[in-house]
Amino acid sequence: MTNLQDMFDNNSPFKFTSNKKVSEETRKKQSEAAKKRKAKESTKLKLSKIQKKREAKKSRILRQLLIVKLYKRQMVFLQVLKSMLNLLETYRDWETDRKSTRLNSSHSAKSRMPSSA
Repeated sequence: MTNLQDMFDNNSPFKFTSNKKVSEETRKKQSEAAKKRKAKESTKLKLSKIQKKREAKKSRILRQLLIVKLYKRQMVFLQVLKSMLNLLETYRDWETDRKSTRLNSSHSAKSRMPSSA
């Protein structure tokens, strides 16, 4: 009978490998898999950091737009308020002119009751 080593020589379709070779190959595969996992994780971390930066930038821009909108609304409100004040001043000036015209008119003031009564 032939020994086991002769059955698995290099010419046979079955290759004989020792436990050391298998363990080295599995270690290499495991280390390559670990490297790939680390690369994926670092890529995910980089992408998440980029996404966080984009979200922060987007929120900053939205805040600035909100401030601009509020500023525009305030400016419109102030313009309306200013025009209302101008109208009130114009009306007040018109009322005082009317009263002064009435008081300084050339008509004499007649009393209703005679002084002898």
